[in-house]
Amino acid sequence: MNFKVFIVEDDPWYGQLLLHHLSLNPDYEVSLFTTAKDLLNNLYKLPDLVCMDFGLPDMAGEKLLKEIQSRNKNTPVIIISGQEDIGVAVNLLKTGAKDYIIKDEHTKDLLWKSVINIRENLSLKKEVEELKEQLEHK
Repeated sequence: MNFKVFIVEDDPWYGQLLLHHLSLNPDYEVSLFTTAKDLLNNLYKLPDLVCMDFGLPDMAGEKLLKEIQSRNKNTPVIIISGQEDIGVAVNLLKTGAKDYIIKDEHTKDLLWKSVINIRENLSLKKEVEELKEQLEHK
């Protein structure tokens, strides 16, 4: 089963870079959106992970994060931003973002590691739930 990753990035070049990089893993089904509205209109497809640019022109990053969480509180969100204010990053992480990555020459590698960690965490949670069910049946 493929791991669905949604990316929302308004910079076409940067969006293609992230799409290409994550698509190198054949297990990832990666979709790219250029606006918050497009992303929100496709959340019914239940992505396993959302990677979002903090500075989208049609919606503030905090608002988009809250909107994603209101539709599915279990969808992990990684924020990718050129904005380096630590206070903003901390608040977004407190609000529920799983990671905050600053756009620089290390973004691709940090994103790759973050996606792997989130995927492993989700896999472990699923395994625990299955084991709980098995225990209840026994």
